[in-house]
Amino acid sequence: MANCLTHGRRGFVDVVSSFPDECRYVIETLAKIYKTDAKAKDQQMSIKERLALHQLHSAPLMEKLNIWLNKQITAKLVEPNSGLGRAITYMIKHWPELTRFLHVPGGPP
Repeated sequence: MANCLTHGRRGFVDVVSSFPDECRYVIETLAKIYKTDAKAKDQQMSIKERLALHQLHSAPLMEKLNIWLNKQITAKLVEPNSGLGRAITYMIKHWPELTRFLHVPGGPP
């Protein structure tokens, strides 16, 4: 099972006016992932080539994002019941499904 990152991104878009800096980091990171995917589509890469491209460029970004998300919760930098806390918790809870595109050819970013 795979979830597209748009589901995870939505929670941050919804609260960007209340948490602009934090949400900007997440949204800009995901924009880089989408840009990589657009490049793969523009170049008509096969699903295996697309996977390799994401593993090279998107995986390090997603790893940094994962570390950041977990730090927000474990270091108590965000209230878990706030809109930002709920958005972060959603991403953490669904991380395997949201990052399937890094492991399975053809998975949606």
